[in-house]
Amino acid sequence: MRKGIVGAVILACVLIFGGTALAGVDLSETVTLSGGIDLNIGAPDFDLDMDMDWKLEVVSGAFEAEFKVDYDLDGDIDVVTTIEYTGSEIADFTLSTDTDVDLYDLNGDLLKDEGGLKVSSEYLTLWIGNTLVDEEVKWDIGVDLEYDLDIVTLSARVLNFGDTEIIGYAGKAVADLDSLALTGEYGIQDEASAYFVKAKYSLTDGSVTASYLMDFVEATTIKAQLAYPLTDILDLTLDWKGVTPADGDMASTIGAQIKASMTDDVTVKFDVDSVEGEDITYGLGIEVGF
Repeated sequence: MRKGIVGAVILACVLIFGGTALAGVDLSETVTLSGGIDLNIGAPDFDLDMDMDWKLEVVSGAFEAEFKVDYDLDGDIDVVTTIEYTGSEIADFTLSTDTDVDLYDLNGDLLKDEGGLKVSSEYLTLWIGNTLVDEEVKWDIGVDLEYDLDIVTLSARVLNFGDTEIIGYAGKAVADLDSLALTGEYGIQDEASAYFVKAKYSLTDGSVTASYLMDFVEATTIKAQLAYPLTDILDLTLDWKGVTPADGDMASTIGAQIKASMTDDVTVKFDVDSVEGEDITYGLGIEVGF
């Protein structure tokens, strides 16, 4: 197993340095190649995880096209193509093959990893996809409305997952009050309801965040997080998460992360997590943007 880890690390280093050599390459005046690599090694089992993405951008007048490929060590490849037109306020729109969408933060996964197309304008977004069930095509449809009232942004979403015939509805309100940001969400899915509230307070340096989620099976999740810069290059994040199943006791997880910015494009991170003060896991990672 150790040999496999060493080999994978060497391969990752080759990819990192090879990618860095291509950092933000302008192939022409209108074409740019960029991307990033996220490599993580977890202990005590020394699990290796790597995620790499490449992005090709083409700009021509009011049109901008983006071709993005995301790849991980499990061999999973996600390809997303996006075309954006910003000719005028009336005619602005986006076409994308990204249909990975849920009911906000309510744990209502409906349109996930389905082939399809997203069409969006300033206030309205439409998702259209399909699933093949017993040689019959089932259509997945989603509609998203959003309206900005300066301090408050209001959103509404309706999703229909064709192969299960489940329909989900959700509303969301976000208020930005200078140093305080408030989020509230409520949704209905398959006759069950869920709600989510979150508050984020921005300090002079760093921020404090707290949230509460009651999901569609009436399980609760409470989170608290403190993010604070230790120095110009070091960032510290402390977090606590308590999860209570619908029928059970709360299990809590305490975690900490330190990030060190080595350069503008390279970040090293160290994570420690403890479940109920007993099971301790830790990991070392590196993020490289290019």
